[in-house]
Amino acid sequence: MAVAFGGTVIGNRNDWLANLRWFIPLHDDQYTLVVRKLGPAFIKEFQRRMASGEWKGATPTIVSTGHSLGGGLAQQFAYALPSQEGVPPVTRVYAFHPSPVTGYFSVQKDLRESNSKGLKIERIYERGEILALLRSAQSTFFAPSANNPTITGYRYSVIHNADPIKDHSLGKFACAIAEKLARQTHQ
Repeated sequence: MAVAFGGTVIGNRNDWLANLRWFIPLHDDQYTLVVRKLGPAFIKEFQRRMASGEWKGATPTIVSTGHSLGGGLAQQFAYALPSQEGVPPVTRVYAFHPSPVTGYFSVQKDLRESNSKGLKIERIYERGEILALLRSAQSTFFAPSANNPTITGYRYSVIHNADPIKDHSLGKFACAIAEKLARQTHQ
């Protein structure tokens, strides 16, 4: 099962408040909603579906994904999903051009550490896109975790615009990767 989070909508004030949460402390934003509302609502819906037999005895695994702000929220969801019997933790996060803001410290330490065990976070991004620069600076002070969670970065250089903002486009990134794969397949 995949839980997907959208990225920043340019004209959405709430998205920008979430993006800037490090600089505007002590306010509720999308990260707060993931912890307080989405996690508990997800648990309730997951349990309902399991009880209804909708998945016919399957044992679902949960992954989360997102782009930009959504990549940060996908990581937050993995750290913050309440622990409930019969509901598996998020096992993997696929974060595309992710925000360096993950809400990691906004989650209670015991829950965050429990949910981090065995968690794999894949950060996939275009070299030179705007948030890659911020993540690079951040990693100077806080190196990505090697274990629990395992955070791996996959840097590509497929767009070649030399425009950090345009290079942040997920659509352009996906198309450029698809074109590169198609060229490699036909060689």
